[in-house]
Amino acid sequence: MLARYFCRATNPHADQQNAPAPLGARALRHQRHGLGEGRWAGIEAHHIMDAPMTPFCMPGTDLQTPANLSRHTLLRSYRVDEWPAWFAQAGERCPSLTGPVLDSSIGLGDLAASGFGVALLPVPMFERHVRSGRLVRPFATTVTLGSYWLTVPKERRMTDALVTLLDWMREASSRQGSLE
Repeated sequence: MLARYFCRATNPHADQQNAPAPLGARALRHQRHGLGEGRWAGIEAHHIMDAPMTPFCMPGTDLQTPANLSRHTLLRSYRVDEWPAWFAQAGERCPSLTGPVLDSSIGLGDLAASGFGVALLPVPMFERHVRSGRLVRPFATTVTLGSYWLTVPKERRMTDALVTLLDWMREASSRQGSLE
């Protein structure tokens, strides 16, 4: 979603012009979006949407019930509470977690799509991978441990461009249910 906005709102030749940067470029210059609880030191966080998480894996992975996950490598993020919280929501005991730890949902998704294990990923970020057949979502159970946020350093003010971007992201995510 953010990439589509940026492409629509910016001019690829803006650096070659003397005109002010387009709205999208001004809005994105000192911000980022993040997944978490919205509490970061020195950061003003503006909620965009919740990020429910669920297991994703390569099509054809043998998973009939959540208990079957104990036979697979569970790919992990640095947030140690994610798999235990998901298993609790699914009503199952969390197996020993020994799979690799990555600090990237994209990386975890790539490993899962390549058959290296099962990744617990934010649904809004990976819906298109399910639609394309790259990943499957074997279970409907989700757990929400964080949200997507537009973040701005506290020493910067929230510009009109950022307000416009935030409003657009909230409206688009409520309409589409994802950040694609």
